[in-house]
Amino acid sequence: MISSETGSGKTLAYLIPYLESYLKNPFERMLIYVPQRELAYQINTVLHRLVPEIKSSILTSGSEGISQGKVPNVVIGTPPLLDEVISMISISI
Repeated sequence: MISSETGSGKTLAYLIPYLESYLKNPFERMLIYVPQRELAYQINTVLHRLVPEIKSSILTSGSEGISQGKVPNVVIGTPPLLDEVISMISISI
């Protein structure tokens, strides 16, 4: 297992490629799959510090989910709920 200290830029490391695409095309979408609810909120916080106007939604147990009619640029979620949403989307397509 590899680990690094808190604040070393791990979250930023995988957000940067998406943000680079987003700045070129504001309709760019990203799905972030994380193992824990706390990590989803941490990623969302970092994302909004970098680009305050970006629309994001967190899909974890206890979250409100995606509002009807509001399509976020970034969806951050944990496996149980995100798996369910993805399967619903696949069925409706």
